[in-house]
Amino acid sequence: MFVYQDIGLNRIATILNQEGIKTKNGNKWYSRTTRLLLECETLTGMVKNGSVEPGIHKAIISRSLWGKAQKKLSA
Repeated sequence: MFVYQDIGLNRIATILNQEGIKTKNGNKWYSRTTRLLLECETLTGMVKNGSVEPGIHKAIISRSLWGKAQKKLSA
């Protein structure tokens, strides 16, 4: 949605809230929480522990897609 469609962080947060999807803490979504999720490298199966290395969990998005999101976030 964020990478391949022209939908910004505020709109994504609005969609999530309209769908009744809460954050992991049970809160509403805001553009900042949406950004934090998109910046989370853990989604790619990696962990940060001084350096970035493979974790024991499965990736839910590819490193390539995560990298495209990072480029768009920094634009």
